[in-house]
Amino acid sequence: MLRQPQTPADSRRRASSYHNARAARFSAPLILPGAAVSLIGLCACIAACVAVQDQNHGKRPTSRPAPQSKPTRFQPGVEIDWSAPAVRLDGEVASRSGGLEFLACFHSREHESVIRLRCAATHVYIALGLIGVSPGHPPKWNQQTGRFEPAAGDLVEIRVEWRHEGKIRSADAFEWLRDTRYGRTVAPRPWIFAGSLRTPDGELESDLSGRGIALVDFPENLLTLSRNHVSNDAELWAEAATSRIPPPRTKVTLVILPAKPRARKAALDFRGDLRLDGKYVTPADFADIVMLNRRLAPAYVQRVVIDRALESDVRRIRRELQRLGVKSEAIEFVGPGS
Repeated sequence: MLRQPQTPADSRRRASSYHNARAARFSAPLILPGAAVSLIGLCACIAACVAVQDQNHGKRPTSRPAPQSKPTRFQPGVEIDWSAPAVRLDGEVASRSGGLEFLACFHSREHESVIRLRCAATHVYIALGLIGVSPGHPPKWNQQTGRFEPAAGDLVEIRVEWRHEGKIRSADAFEWLRDTRYGRTVAPRPWIFAGSLRTPDGELESDLSGRGIALVDFPENLLTLSRNHVSNDAELWAEAATSRIPPPRTKVTLVILPAKPRARKAALDFRGDLRLDGKYVTPADFADIVMLNRRLAPAYVQRVVIDRALESDVRRIRRELQRLGVKSEAIEFVGPGS
């Protein structure tokens, strides 16, 4: 019996079925036996490259799929927006009052977290790698100094999205936090993709402990801050900004994307206080933000307008910033109108 000639339409239908089957296979939940994390992440990258190559009819593959209008579901509770690029995590409001150790946890830490994520730490780790963000290491305990050494890793920005009265609302994650000492909202800055420690079996400790996006120093932190903060309940530096946070159990999306340098307006006022984008900021926070911006743009220079400040205050702040690690060429004090 003669086989009917295959038309171009038939070929396209067969190819589409084949790739839909591949996509379904790779979107199934991953069960990671520890050290298999890197191999599975590599397989996901290869699958993405194959899809792009087929779509472009043999053109050189890229490391991620072509931009799409909607985010792609990667794993349960995790989407990847290739066009941004960004990783989007499902979650809900857990706590909106009291002292905090975490912006977001994976489990077991809801009483000290603003957000409870509905995904696995390992899946977040892989998704961030797929959009080009590399992990470093969490805060390390130094036995000699009795303190944690700062975390390392690529910098990211975190935003929160939620629905209110039928509309999508969005805020920088820091807008949901308040400084316990001064009762003020916290100046936004990048977070560090620390990557968490691993167990001897290769599992992420963040998956086991539930510690996720942290405000204080833990070795399991998946994402954390550049400044060191202790986890002593009596000394917690951050609390929930209750009035800015929707009610408990409100569904939210945490959006994590590679950080970009952000121009900031700084001034030294007549009281000798530093202000950033119109709000009071401590010298330590100001130094932290400047140095993070310098990581993203090494030539970045922060201008500080002298707003009726005394010359003695200028000298004092300059010395304090240098003590905190800010290089002299990173700061420029200028007069009003400059």
